[in-house]
Amino acid sequence: MTTPWVKLGDAAALASHGDYLTGRAPDAEGAAIPVVVQNFQGVLKAFRNVCSHRFALIHDQPCGRGLLRCPYHGWVYDADGVPIGIPFDDSDFHLDTQARRRLALTPVGLAVSGGAVWVNVDAAAAFAGDA
Repeated sequence: MTTPWVKLGDAAALASHGDYLTGRAPDAEGAAIPVVVQNFQGVLKAFRNVCSHRFALIHDQPCGRGLLRCPYHGWVYDADGVPIGIPFDDSDFHLDTQARRRLALTPVGLAVSGGAVWVNVDAAAAFAGDA
């Protein structure tokens, strides 16, 4: 079963660095998966909106501006979804570059069309136009 594209919001809401939109998109079984689209220096990126550490929602508001930072333990993610700011990493986790990459957020499909932001939990899904 294919996963559908879902309109998340207006692209204008993502005009500045750090702006984000959140919502939910169905997976192949119909479960509502939390997603986030965030502006990183003018480039939009989309991920599952779930921290890879303790699986908390990263952004719990429908829109806003800020770092891609989990409110639970403060993990901060970069534009590739890789954790770059991990409190107590030096003393507790000792994660090298490869370990951090393995903890990257799961990407989701992203398209901007007609001034709208569209997402699909399947990162490889082809966007066929406004649904």
